[in-house]
Amino acid sequence: MPTIENFQLLIAHLQDVVYSVDVETKRFSYISPAFERLFGYTAADIQQMGDRVEFLKTVIQGGKFIEQDRILEELKTGKRVERFRHVAWWRCKDDTLKCIEDHWVAVWEEGRLIATDGVLRDITEQKRLETEQARLIAELQQALAKIKTLRGLLPICASCKKIRDDAGYWRQVEDFLAANADITVTHGLCPDCRDKYFPPDAAAAAHKRD
Repeated sequence: MPTIENFQLLIAHLQDVVYSVDVETKRFSYISPAFERLFGYTAADIQQMGDRVEFLKTVIQGGKFIEQDRILEELKTGKRVERFRHVAWWRCKDDTLKCIEDHWVAVWEEGRLIATDGVLRDITEQKRLETEQARLIAELQQALAKIKTLRGLLPICASCKKIRDDAGYWRQVEDFLAANADITVTHGLCPDCRDKYFPPDAAAAAHKRD
């Protein structure tokens, strides 16, 4: 059968941090070795920074710890909520930031809250991928919006050939395409216009004169 030693060995090798907090003192009663590996802080560092509460106020960014501490105080008044999940950015000892998912549960004894047990998981890479996915989706939506702009009827001036955009402004064809289709227009002459403005006979006559 599994023994306490087996569980301790398992926890010691987990990448996730396992912890327990004493509700009365608000101090860590246990932190697994993964904490130092993940954040770089030792138990001595936590004490030096003013113990758990002051330490987390400093390390957890955006004031997110204050919200967690408020929930803990509400639990102490008898509010029965068993499981919680918090996501926040933590500043490591080497000054890098990691996105941490904190899952914790309330531990009750004879109707009284005595502790919270939790797991900290590094989801920095997951957040990076989510951010990259959101960026790609935004770019795709922008591209689709441009394609949509080019669909349907285009109001073109019968005389100067300018195009009226959605804002009601008349723009040169080149400017309109560049703004709505990510197209850079280059200029040249089609065969008909070349013959119109530079007739072959005129070119031959000019060559003979030379």
